[in-house]
Order: sequence, then C-alpha cells, then structure tokens
Amino acid sequence: MFCLFDELAELHGVEKIKTIGDAYMTVARLPNHHSDHAMSLANMALDMQQAVAKFNEEQNQSFRIRLGAKFNNQ
Repeated sequence: MFCLFDELAELHGVEKIKTIGDAYMTVARLPNHHSDHAMSLANMALDMQQAVAKFNEEQNQSFRIRLGAKFNNQ
C-alpha cells in the first residue's frame, strides 16, 4: 500500500517524510514552495482513498484509512 502512496506523493508533488508503523506522513511546500500546496494534499488524500478502495476490491480485503491535515501558514 505504501508503494502506491509513494507514487501518489510523486504525482502530486508532495514530499513523504516517513512511515511510522502503519502511518504515512507527508508534507507540501517542502522542499519546493508552491502556491497550491493545500490543493495538492487534498487531491492526494482523495487519490489515496480511491487507491485503498481499488486495492480492497482487487484483493478482497477491507482496509480502511483515516486522513488528517495540519496547515501552518508561516
């Protein structure tokens, strides 16, 4: 699953920081600043949901994810 998320991070210009157990942490605006960073994260989150749904359907699984964001305007 994390390999799929890595591909999505690259697609959306989001930087993967680390995985912690079953958590996947990313950040936008680093290392490259761009004005649509919030949209990049939102689109990645939507694509992550679709990726999990597709994986579940293809593999007959029932994985679920929770998504959250913290925005810092500094």
